Amino acid sequence: HNANIGAYTTPNTSGVVSIFDMKGSLVISMTLNSGNRELSCSLNTTNLPMGTYIVKVNTVTGISSSKFIVVK
Repeated sequence: HNANIGAYTTPNTSGVVSIFDMKGSLVISMTLNSGNRELSCSLNTTNLPMGTYIVKVNTVTGISSSKFIVVK
């Protein structure tokens, strides 16, 4: 089971993707490098317990966040 995460930013920069559980605890953090303008990754959710999570993407162009739900 995978969740695809993506964001647009300035070419050839990096960004940090952080996954938080609903208690606010950091579950996963990774640094991604953009090629053209897109940061993207496929997150394996197999080891995440069922529940709701917040994904935050922090780049030089700003911060965005959204919610996703792991269902098994």
